[in-house]
Parts: sequence; structure tokens; C-alpha cells
Amino acid sequence: MKNTTKLPKGYEEIYKIDLKNDKKKAMFIHINVFVIAILMIVIGMIFVPITTFFDYPVFLFIKFLFIIVGLILCMVLQNLLSIIILKCFAKTKTNIGLANGFSYVGSDIYFNKKSYIATGFAPMIIIIALFVIINFIAGIGWFWGIYIIQVYCISSSFSHIYVTYKLSKLPKDILIKDDGLSMTVYSNTHN
Repeated sequence: MKNTTKLPKGYEEIYKIDLKNDKKKAMFIHINVFVIAILMIVIGMIFVPITTFFDYPVFLFIKFLFIIVGLILCMVLQNLLSIIILKCFAKTKTNIGLANGFSYVGSDIYFNKKSYIATGFAPMIIIIALFVIINFIAGIGWFWGIYIIQVYCISSSFSHIYVTYKLSKLPKDILIKDDGLSMTVYSNTHN
């Protein structure tokens, strides 16, 4: 099935995730984001001692400022890349926002499974690759500042990892409509 702006005849809702109204599911996502972030920090400490962040006390304020600005830019960049990627798949209106601790991008498109998964992972992969390159260029003294931004990027993508896992168990013919904080899955298989 191709991506479409109209739900084909015979398709019915078979699954829904609503992070705006399902507080339990939203809390599950937030807890896992935190766990992934902690695990990544521990892994980072195995390779580069966190004390390297404090090697030059004169630059501490600049490093903290860099992290804050970097986290904001990362969130904006993730959403901009999502919008650009959505525009590549279909010329449609996108909605962006921030609610319940989630930044989101949604659209009016009914995506097939492969397109939906690709549009969700592409921004994360691009940003991670960019920051890996920046980290190699910047050197060990800036590792933790840059790595914290990478940790945010990966951990904040847990919701898409979770959704991808859930979608893998659904029929191949599914179409997914994602308005940002809620995702509804439709299928013709059950008719």
C-alpha cells in the first residue's frame, strides 16, 4: 500500500497510541527515556572519564552553555528534519508542537509501515552521525558536552523505537496516521 491522504475503503482502526491522553503510556515512555539516558552515560564513562568535562574549569560555563544551546538546537533540528522528510514523502500540512514533555511533528498522511518507520528514524540517524563527526573533530575535552546532546537525541527517540516494535507485530497492509501525540493504525486485513 502506498502513502495516501485518504483512508482507502474497507480500512478500520486496529490500534492506537495516544500519548496526550494515556498518562500511563506517556509515563512508560518517559521512564524508558531516562533509563536509556543513564545507560548511555554509564557506557560513555567506560570510554571517556566524566572528569575530562571538568579539565579546564575556565571553560565550564561555556561547556554548560554549549550543552543547553545544543539540546535546544537538537530538538529544533529533529523537528525540522522530520518536516523536511515528511514533505519528501507527501506534500501535506504538518503540525509541530510541544506537549506532555514530548516535542512532536504530525501530518495528515496515512503512511505505510516502511515509510512511517523510515520517517521516524531518519532524523535521529542524521543527527547522531553529525554529532559523532563533531565529537571526533572537537577532541576529548568537549566529548561530554557533545555526547550529552547525543544521549538526548537517542533517548528522546525511544517513543519511535517503541512504536516500531508495536508495528512489527501488526499486518503488512497497515496504514498509520500520526498527528504528533497520537498515532492510529488502520488495516483492511480484519475485514
